[in-house]
Amino acid sequence: MAKQTAGILGGFNGTVGPVIGYQWRGRWCMRARPRTVHNPRTEAQQAHRMQFRDMVQLASRLTAALRYGMRQASLEQGLTEGNLFVRMNKGCFSAQGVAYHRLLLSSGPLAPVAFSPAQVDEQGVLRVEFEKNPLRVRADNEDRVVVAAYCPELKQLVMGAPVERKTRRVALALPDEWAGREFHVWGFVTDYQQRASECQYIFLADADEEEENMNTEIVDYEKDNSVVFCRDSMDGGMEPTGIGLGMEGRREDGDAYTRGRGAGGTGADDGRR
Repeated sequence: MAKQTAGILGGFNGTVGPVIGYQWRGRWCMRARPRTVHNPRTEAQQAHRMQFRDMVQLASRLTAALRYGMRQASLEQGLTEGNLFVRMNKGCFSAQGVAYHRLLLSSGPLAPVAFSPAQVDEQGVLRVEFEKNPLRVRADNEDRVVVAAYCPELKQLVMGAPVERKTRRVALALPDEWAGREFHVWGFVTDYQQRASECQYIFLADADEEEENMNTEIVDYEKDNSVVFCRDSMDGGMEPTGIGLGMEGRREDGDAYTRGRGAGGTGADDGRR
């Protein structure tokens, strides 16, 4: 039975004959009620349902990040952020698990940044540096760079406070219980119009790379007050992906040639400044 909520000519919730009424994003909608429902429960169908369940659950756990990365794209396509995530990433889920390095948490036309491999210090702070405009295209220095990390075992999402593109680095504190556990990191850019860049998967630097970076460049992190801890513990689960950028060229601020490695890219900072 349907429940009338907005007067005789308004919308309604529930079923009236062959029609189902519901509200979506503040608008009243109707859809046809299915005449018959076939549910053979075959092995293949059950596996497909489990896979779809995993996608929806992961989307719900990544909601905080998707609101930044897929807000405008989802509005343009008439979908929720979660539904757009499922549509874009369904190929990343299989019976073997989730291909986190291929997951996309954002979609849009903005110019990307080039992320260097992430590093975790002794205090459990994840730090990521990036080249603000590797493609040398039109970009606003006040665009915001978002970095998100997800631990599949604990089903927890951690996000750093968005920083301006010109900042060139972002940091976020990881929960103590993440120590020794697998986690995945993604990054993307957003602007004041809620548009985004394409998502990039950020790899973690190994010990040798971290030591090399420490020998070639000294950063005063004592003055870095951008460390923010924000946990999203909603139910669901998912994985990230992205293609890194390997760029070489002259920076906009006049620095000498620098070779950088983005998420999944190749090359390493050779110290030429």
